[in-house]
Amino acid sequence: MAPSSLKLEPATVEDVPALTEVWFAAFTDPELRRLWPDTPGVRKWWDDANHHDLLNKPFQRYIKVIDPENLDANGRPRIAAYAKWDLSMPEDRGRRYPPWADDMPGEVCDVFFQREENERHRVMGDEKHYYLDTVATHPDYQRRGCGSMLVQWGCKLADENSVGAYVDASKDGAPLYEKCGFVDESEPGSGDIASMARRFITALANELTAVEAMLDEEHGSPLNFIQHERDDNCYTWGRMGVHNVVIASLPEGRYGLVSAATTAYSLLSSLPHLRIGLMVGIGAGIPKLQTNIDIRLGDVVVSQPTDQSSGVFQYDLGKKRQDGTFQHVGSLAPPPTVLLTGLKKLKAKRRRKGSELPYILEEMLRRSPKLAEPDDDDPAFVYQGSHNDRLFESSGPHVEMTAEKNTAAGLSKSTQTPSVENRNAEEAGLETGNCVLCDRAGEVTRKERRSTDPVVHYDIIASGNSVMENSLCRDEISRQIDDKCICFEMEAAGLMNTFPCQVIRGICDYADSHKNNRWQNYAAATAAAFSRELLHVIDAVDVSKSPNMKQIVDRMLENISQLTSDTKEANQGLQQLNDNKLSENIKNWLSPCDLWETHNSTLERRQDGTGNWFLDSDSYASWKENSKFSVWVHGKPGCGKTTLCSTIIDDDPATLRRELNALPDDLANTYAAILKRIPKRSEEQSIRLLQFLAFSERPLRVKEAVDLLAVELKEKPGFNPNNRMPIPEEITGYCSGLVVIGYTDEHRGDMEIQLAHATVKEYLISDRLSQDVSAHFATSVAKAATSITEVCLANLSEVKLVSPPNIEDLNFYKDKDAVYYLNVRPPWYHYKPFRGVALDGFIKMRYPFAQYAADYWMRHAFHANTSQVETQVKKFIDCEIFHRLYEHSAENSSALYRMAQEGLTWAIELLLEKDAALLNAREDESLLAAAIQHRHDNTFHVLLARGAKVDRTVIVCASSRGDEELVRPLIGKVTAANAWKWCSKAAKAACAEGHVEILHMILEKCEEANIMCCIEGEWICDAFKGGHNAVVMALLDSPPHATFYAQSWRSACENGLCGLVEILLAKDTDADAAGRRTEALSIATDKGHVEIVKLLLKNGVGIGKAVFLRPSGTAKKF
Repeated sequence: MAPSSLKLEPATVEDVPALTEVWFAAFTDPELRRLWPDTPGVRKWWDDANHHDLLNKPFQRYIKVIDPENLDANGRPRIAAYAKWDLSMPEDRGRRYPPWADDMPGEVCDVFFQREENERHRVMGDEKHYYLDTVATHPDYQRRGCGSMLVQWGCKLADENSVGAYVDASKDGAPLYEKCGFVDESEPGSGDIASMARRFITALANELTAVEAMLDEEHGSPLNFIQHERDDNCYTWGRMGVHNVVIASLPEGRYGLVSAATTAYSLLSSLPHLRIGLMVGIGAGIPKLQTNIDIRLGDVVVSQPTDQSSGVFQYDLGKKRQDGTFQHVGSLAPPPTVLLTGLKKLKAKRRRKGSELPYILEEMLRRSPKLAEPDDDDPAFVYQGSHNDRLFESSGPHVEMTAEKNTAAGLSKSTQTPSVENRNAEEAGLETGNCVLCDRAGEVTRKERRSTDPVVHYDIIASGNSVMENSLCRDEISRQIDDKCICFEMEAAGLMNTFPCQVIRGICDYADSHKNNRWQNYAAATAAAFSRELLHVIDAVDVSKSPNMKQIVDRMLENISQLTSDTKEANQGLQQLNDNKLSENIKNWLSPCDLWETHNSTLERRQDGTGNWFLDSDSYASWKENSKFSVWVHGKPGCGKTTLCSTIIDDDPATLRRELNALPDDLANTYAAILKRIPKRSEEQSIRLLQFLAFSERPLRVKEAVDLLAVELKEKPGFNPNNRMPIPEEITGYCSGLVVIGYTDEHRGDMEIQLAHATVKEYLISDRLSQDVSAHFATSVAKAATSITEVCLANLSEVKLVSPPNIEDLNFYKDKDAVYYLNVRPPWYHYKPFRGVALDGFIKMRYPFAQYAADYWMRHAFHANTSQVETQVKKFIDCEIFHRLYEHSAENSSALYRMAQEGLTWAIELLLEKDAALLNAREDESLLAAAIQHRHDNTFHVLLARGAKVDRTVIVCASSRGDEELVRPLIGKVTAANAWKWCSKAAKAACAEGHVEILHMILEKCEEANIMCCIEGEWICDAFKGGHNAVVMALLDSPPHATFYAQSWRSACENGLCGLVEILLAKDTDADAAGRRTEALSIATDKGHVEIVKLLLKNGVGIGKAVFLRPSGTAKKF
């Protein structure tokens, strides 16, 4: 039962900011915050989304729990919790949320919610049901029954309508829903880790290192991950692009088919819902120059199925015949379709745009710079030089280097190593391979490549249990298998029949006796880079549709006892890998340094007397005497500049304390000091920029800000492109320290400019400005709105309506800008609570600020000083661009409609003075409804006085608002001909919202139309459901009608409203009441409303009479 102090009420548009606040307070889980970061942009996105749904989605019910004993800042009862129930059918739903905000991970959100929608459809299908979209409780009210109240409200509604209910529940929230009758329908293994649908398996430590270096993010284990008792593996979790991945590695020192199968079985015992796999690592290449297959060390080989093969061939599985020949038997499963489709897409993309492997490898080294350096005998993960890539004839065996042969040959270290000219630092750090004594006559001469970038080959991969170091055996097996076999490796055949797998191998040797370890790290890196490139073209939604590993787990459980010893060894090896400190070192290296800690540690490590030469120098002495000048200490990295600076700080603590004491003691003085530093010549631009950033309706892109500063307002108002800053990024120089630039659009890398902190706006509009600062920089809502409106109109007035640009024009802009502005993106990308102005793509390309100006000038003008902007608005109305912006089309709203939305009454009168025919020119727009919905009452009365059309929509909106001053003049427009059509919906809206006075006005006006007999029963149920008892009694006290009571009884019993039945028992007492009550008993029995049946029987309804029941499931309860 809900606490007496808390109440349930429908939420309204006015509650939107409070709902957003409750949501962010309730949900602090890191995964949710990754989807919805707590930023002003995302909070505005939530406000807009809820505002839009409340106004435009009648099938969504927002219910709030309020605390009447505690008021918020606006004097309204505080909202403790809220829920959103969705009552829609599949054909009504459309997109669940508006397009994502700029600082949300759009692709990740798309995958997340598509997966939720797929699961919902799997469980509920097309069956009508109520969906609990959102339920959030503020932490101050948790464990007080708020969640139960909201869930039970929707469940009761579902029961009354005999439909099911569905909710996406977290593990923590499941007990609440189970108490309300929900049953867990999720598939085994699903839950918080259900998105972990991709995995990698590697065999060697360097392969694991390479794959981990490709991760965009490294995660901890999911909170609800429960490792199977027979799974001894260790895992690395993370994200690569939009895909969540889990990486498992074979035990240290173990490789081959059995070890690979052991790791796979163990992995699937804990993660049976995984869908596809990548086997990533190193392999041996088989060059076939006679067929133009020129494989080099560092290249990548990818398994590709053919008509006769799955892409992987186990060459050592078969029968040894009497005649000495070997017959291969068995077949392996091919990779899953989603991987093969992705491989096809990647091939097409690489053919058009080229390979991304060089850039991926470069990014890997940027993220993990330690990999670019050798570690003792372990080579760097970089290209090892063409002079170290030597291919010998099959008949040319390797000659091992020994100390005796070294001395006998008279070779020194310098003669063994080729010239290091044109070699990079990584190559120079390692000696050449040990083929110094091999016969150079047997070395194959190959054509020099134009680039050292790795080449990708697609063909058959041979897999077996032994290391291939014999070139003659290599060639013989290659001929037996398939002439298309171009790679040897040792693990893939152990995986292919266990779970779907794409094999990717970096080539580190040629499967001959000349093999060594020099190329293994680089080959592992190129294979991992290709896996990253492949995942980038695979849609996460396609992966989610692939079959999971349920059947594989069943097969695995039958054989798991045979693998116990191997899994223990695997655990030991992976535990050692887990102790590797490489990731921690990289994290520390990338993190910003602690300056105080650096200073102290430098002082501790320096030798006595370090830096005294500088302290004794004339330059330092002159600087101390006249600190207006600077001393430039410069030198190479690592030469001791930091140590020298620490020495200076330690030498002169008095100056340091004096400078620290001179710093401002609070934010107000800090901001004042910054403003005082702004030069006089830049003051106007700085004020304008600060006004826009403080009061703009959405974040501004740097290009938009550059254009708004290029507007002249004084001598000759207008926008001049020649006034644009040549280097847009330097715009922060106008208000250095108060504004910053950020890259918030992940799809385009667009730069946005914003205030450095929310307190900057608070300071500018406060009374804390000192007199000298206030004279120049003080602002207010009206002052800022006036300036912004003037800039918007001046910019729009100069827009030239031109034909599409030629090639030279497009070349002037960066490609990404041209693509964006030419509307490649959907038109709804920047979601607004109203329909945005549809600007031509080329106009947006030439005038970046024009879109913002067109969308929001009216909103700013509403808050501006009318006398200052009225003249400019009059001129703008006469411009050609004004008529283009608001021309009649499906994409655009009319100027009058937008003015009604924004409450721009004086502008409406200006426009109608020029052309009165505009008032009711568009049938698809209701000016009065727009003014009512946005609470611009003055605009409403002006439009009504001028003759704006009144229809049913207008009266319904006004009745729902409950404002008598709005409804009274509209009621006067009702005639006998349209009374039923107009007033029935209006009366229903008034009842549902509890506006009893509005109901009386409608009933008085429509008394002669006698419309009550048709629908009054539905009205009373709506009022009762909303808890509006005054409306209920007003309806019952109106002149009784037999059909009214009949409808009321029917609605009350169908909807299970026991309290309303009690009221009807007391009120409906005429001669025909007995028949209506008996029918009500039949309806209540048929619907299964036990309490109503008991109440009616208790009051003698049906005693001595036969009550006929329709054959339904609910009637079986009786």
